Parts: sequence; structure tokens; C-alpha cells
Amino acid sequence: MKSPPGMQMCTLNNALLALIITWLLFLTVQQRPPLPGSSSLTVRSTDAREIRAAPTEGAGETPWVGDDRQSWRFPPSATFLEGLRGCETLDCVRDAHALPHGDARYNFPHFMIAGYSKSATTSLYSYLTRHPDIIKPAVKESNFLTGSCQIQGYRLDCKPGSTLAYLNDMRISSFSTWKVKGQRASFDATPKVFDLGAQGLPQILREKMPWLKLVVSYREPISRSISKHVMLWDKNQTLAQGD
Repeated sequence: MKSPPGMQMCTLNNALLALIITWLLFLTVQQRPPLPGSSSLTVRSTDAREIRAAPTEGAGETPWVGDDRQSWRFPPSATFLEGLRGCETLDCVRDAHALPHGDARYNFPHFMIAGYSKSATTSLYSYLTRHPDIIKPAVKESNFLTGSCQIQGYRLDCKPGSTLAYLNDMRISSFSTWKVKGQRASFDATPKVFDLGAQGLPQILREKMPWLKLVVSYREPISRSISKHVMLWDKNQTLAQGD
């Protein structure tokens, strides 16, 4: 059965939107020539001098200061990837980004599809995971910031073990191993992050992952609302409340 013209146009628009976002996502400034044998997809690596670790809690803990390589957390000669291998917290991941990146082309995680639900984020996720320079996460939606953690003012209060589980979902071990060596990008795709709109979240993301690129997929609000109501009706036989 042939689809109505309006539905065909909507599908075409969504596909074009996803392709444009995918193209814009990786259109960044290149600081150095492509690595030998690498694909044409290039990104800008974060320079160590551009990140200053925020003060961490705990007696006797001294975070990164300027270009000082004598970090309390890593050996003096540690590289970005070597530092990541032992990380179990977001503070550790943030401090590791201040180490020399070497041949690593991407940060970790490199970007996040932060919104919005029912706006072709699943299609965008599917397209991106087919790219050879992408590490497919263990799950599409980690729900780390929207379920495992609670935002208390400008602080992130997470359940025990949830941060390590999140890093594993983002494939931290695969990203930092000898086989990948930071040559493929890891990403999170939890559109509920922007749906919730929690106060303090932008500041938390800036403090914990200042290098993070945010990808937002928009949709015309009426069709988005209808789509979400239909989804919830199919799943729970109930209409969404307050959306």
C-alpha cells in the first residue's frame, strides 16, 4: 500500500535532517594532518592546556594545575589512554584528558545525543554506529544522568557502582586498548537528558566533561507530541501526562 504524500515527505525530511546532523557533528577544525592509514573523518583533539580540573573532594587530593605533569592520580609519564585505563570515576576521566593525547584522535566520550525524544534520535544513533570511526556503546540510552544519578543543585549524586557501569557502557576499555588507541569515537545517546531539563545539568556537564560535544535533534512539536502519545499508548495503554 502506498504511503500518503505527507508521510513520505515527513520521512524524507527526517532522513535529510539526520544526514545533515551527522555531517555537522564531525565538521570540526583539524589541527594536524590525518594519521597514516586513517579515514577522512578527522576531529580536533583537546589540548592539555585547555582543561583545568575542578577541585575534587577528599583530604590531600590535589587536581591538575596548569601544565604540571606531576599529578597525584597518574604517573608523571602517563598518557591520556594510559590514564583512562584505570579510571572508575568521572573526575579521573576528566583529569586524564589533561594528559598528552599522543595519537588519540578523540576524547572520551566524544559526544552525546542529548535530545529530544521522538525526534529521530534512534535513526541518528543507527546511522552513526555504522561509521567505521565509531565505537558502538553497549546500550543506546545509558540513562546515567537521568536514572542512575540525582542532580542536587550543582552536584551529581550517583548510586554506588553506577559510574563504573556507565564508563563500561561507553566502552572505555575498548577505547583505550592497543587495538583502538583512541582512533574511534565513543558516544552516549540518551535524549531524556534534554527532556528533563534539570537545573544545574549544563554546569555539571561542563565541570565533569568540558570537552563533550552535544548533539540535539529537533522535531516539529505537534507531530512529536502525537508520536510520543502513540508510543506510550502502545506500551502502557495510557496517555502521557504533562508532556
